[in-house]
Amino acid sequence: MQLAQEGDKPLIEPEVPITDLDILSARSAYEASVRRRRLEPAHPGARARVEWDERTNLFATDKGMCMQPRGGGTCSPFTLPGVDQAVLAFARDDRGRLWLAGEGLWVVEKGGRAIAVHPKLPFMTDSVIRDVQIVEGKLVLSLGDRGVAVVDAGTVGTN
Repeated sequence: MQLAQEGDKPLIEPEVPITDLDILSARSAYEASVRRRRLEPAHPGARARVEWDERTNLFATDKGMCMQPRGGGTCSPFTLPGVDQAVLAFARDDRGRLWLAGEGLWVVEKGGRAIAVHPKLPFMTDSVIRDVQIVEGKLVLSLGDRGVAVVDAGTVGTN
């Protein structure tokens, strides 16, 4: 990874150039996830939902995360060790890892605790991730007005 300076904000220059196909793939995956979200049952005030296990959904809400049994019921407040800031979005990669994004970026291995990944990403010092998608092993992070960052999920890993 190479860093460039623009003013006092570090920018990450990708080692492999991002092509139009990468952008179209990310857009297609994002549009598919939007269609799925419209069909899913929603919790009032939910910003994002992900399947935690076969019986439970995890929601990110304005008041924090909560767990709700599938099919309805009470959404009980939920805290995950290692997550100390607001979560706005979720994604699950092909290895089954859960990615949490918002005022930071965390990865949860199956049955494990959340590990902060954002300290390894210089652009996260003043960014909020509005949405996260997984496209061909890469995290596509929507940074609002700052644009989009594409990060190889394998290189930011949990080591």
